[in-house]
Amino acid sequence: MEHLRYILIIYTILGLMISGGLLFQKSNLSSFFLGIFVLVFTLKQASFLYETSDVLQWYPNLFMVTFPLSFLFGPLLLFHVRSLNAEYKWSGMKLLPHLIPFFILVLVTFYLFSMDGENRIAFIKAHLHSFVIPINYVKVTHILTYALLIIFGLKASFSNWSNKRKNYIIAVLLIYTISAFLQACFYASILRFKYFIVYHVIASTLLLIIAYILYFHPDILQKIKVKYAKSTLDEKDMIRIQHKIEAYLSTKDNFTKANVTLALLAAEIDEKKHHISQTLSQKFKLSFNDLINEKRVEYSKQLLVDKSYDKYKMLAIALDSGFTNKNTFNRAFLKFARCTPSEFKKTRNK
Repeated sequence: MEHLRYILIIYTILGLMISGGLLFQKSNLSSFFLGIFVLVFTLKQASFLYETSDVLQWYPNLFMVTFPLSFLFGPLLLFHVRSLNAEYKWSGMKLLPHLIPFFILVLVTFYLFSMDGENRIAFIKAHLHSFVIPINYVKVTHILTYALLIIFGLKASFSNWSNKRKNYIIAVLLIYTISAFLQACFYASILRFKYFIVYHVIASTLLLIIAYILYFHPDILQKIKVKYAKSTLDEKDMIRIQHKIEAYLSTKDNFTKANVTLALLAAEIDEKKHHISQTLSQKFKLSFNDLINEKRVEYSKQLLVDKSYDKYKMLAIALDSGFTNKNTFNRAFLKFARCTPSEFKKTRNK
């Protein structure tokens, strides 16, 4: 295990350097939150190295100093992800509730720091199973809860992200969740504290991959921010364009023609393509293709329950609805109706 300690020492030094680089990137809130996250993680692993070394016997007064910091991991990652959305409105009232568990643990453990180091160590050993381990389980639950909170919070807008942004968020969440899972596995097994170095090395490796890339390529976060952050299109204009799109798509012939495109829509309603794209993203929460396909699926439902169409094959209904083939029709129908066209027709004919 000694060679792992040397690796972790190197990781700790790298972590401090990288967190500093991220923290001092100007006008980049997402880098700032990630920098704090890396710093907190690095302090935790430095504390682990200290508490499993002979230094603890020589200088015990820093024992447990970083104990409450684990309750910052989830909130900091949430703040980092939200800051990637340039349109998110920040306020103290949105930040403070997420920090309450951290402050509670600080208060709960405050009396520990009134003791000298040796008495603090003796107290923790005597109350390991009644105090420390239960709090550690709460920490892991807290970390995993934030992973779910971030996932469900982003679910609604996932389809509108760029591939670069999707890949980055998925990578960050995977690293975060895997680290939490590893931590839970170690807490659940009866292992000696010194073997937690395996967790720290694995978790640090995963985290530093992301942090390293961001440190040497700080422009990445700017590139994956919300697509329309610098748009001059205001709310009033978007509502106006929204109404024009709705009026255009209220006519069956407009969305059922096979050659309908964003460029055609822009020409028909006399609006710029990128303004329509922004309106679709922020008002309809759909891409142009999804909006058209959703309208086609809704229209095809009418045909499927229309008795006069009983003699028509499914391909004919697909073509009449604007789809170019049966496979595309089935995929779109399954996406928006949560069933196949045949299943829909059977349930309506009962």
